Amino acid sequence: MAGNYSIPEVGVYFRHQLMRGNRTIKVSSGSLDAFHSPNMVPLVRAGIDITVDYKAIHKPTSIEKFTVHNKLNPNVVLVRLFPSIRAESLAHFLKPPVEGVVLQCYGSGNIPNNRFVSGSAAQLMRVTQLSALSAFAHGVTRWLF
Repeated sequence: MAGNYSIPEVGVYFRHQLMRGNRTIKVSSGSLDAFHSPNMVPLVRAGIDITVDYKAIHKPTSIEKFTVHNKLNPNVVLVRLFPSIRAESLAHFLKPPVEGVVLQCYGSGNIPNNRFVSGSAAQLMRVTQLSALSAFAHGVTRWLF
């Protein structure tokens, strides 16, 4: 493919599909359908014919210098929420020196209940960065408070 198509991206080719490299995850250790690219269509589908989705291919207008970010904040935590998690458990993860929190919510961004939020609000407001993501590989996270 590289010699015949202009696809200026890093890709993962697996099971007749070329997927965007930075959007591909391994979903199985034993299946032949081991890699997926959630919420992103394959760049190329290969069968009898090769179909390239040119609309999905990112074509930069300029090339920037590659930068490695080696100063990462060690005071960021990932907290996986589940229906029976207690506010006290979350409070434990939010104690100083925590500066950032990534909440891995269930469903489409669900958290246990309003009492859980109000019990954790003070600690959540103290952190500098707060992100939420769904535990599902497909779909989006919705903030509904």
